[in-house]
Amino acid sequence: MTFAVTPTGDRSAVDERLRWAAQRLSELRIASDSFLPNVREDLVAAASVASFTFTNVPQSELGSMAGDVIHNLRACLDNLVWEIAPAAARSARTAFPIRSTDSGFTLAAARSLRGLPTAVIDAIRSVQPFVDESHGGLADGGGQLLKLLDDFWNDDKHRVSTVAVGTLSVVPPNCLPAGTSFASIARMPEAKREVRFKLQREDLSATVDVFMRMHFAVYDVIKRVRTAR
Repeated sequence: MTFAVTPTGDRSAVDERLRWAAQRLSELRIASDSFLPNVREDLVAAASVASFTFTNVPQSELGSMAGDVIHNLRACLDNLVWEIAPAAARSARTAFPIRSTDSGFTLAAARSLRGLPTAVIDAIRSVQPFVDESHGGLADGGGQLLKLLDDFWNDDKHRVSTVAVGTLSVVPPNCLPAGTSFASIARMPEAKREVRFKLQREDLSATVDVFMRMHFAVYDVIKRVRTAR
């Protein structure tokens, strides 16, 4: 598995966090994949159920690893703004805002992006969730991935830890006979088995693949913003 890591002989805090997130993502992939083949025989699926949970996933271990990835990716963005901001303009509010609306971004930028060149602020605006790729936004839904990253970061930091849940799903579920065993579903070619990371309070979830896409989105942001300064 290859990640995008900014090449530099003298790593900044941004580059070091991005490198660390990539390393932890690789470890998270290996750790989560190692539990996928182990399903429990004692779970039974009803014909109307599409998703099932298996209980052999070490929630605290994988959840903590996912939280580490989330925090380092989000910190990359705040560190990026601090890196570019003039020393005289830096404050406790200096940060990378992520907002769902243009008006919300404008208000946040006035507080968090003080002293930054207009071109840099415009670059940061262009990667926000409300900017579509067709209007210069990030490719492959990168803006929405930043919003999901920000949501995970805020909830994991302030409220509850990220938890890992093993899931098995098959579509369409109404094709399954009542009483079909969990193990037999797991052997179906169309069945999808994965470790999903989510928050207990919020209806947010992501897989390792989604975290990987977040990593590339953050990398794209770093390149775009640094080019604009």
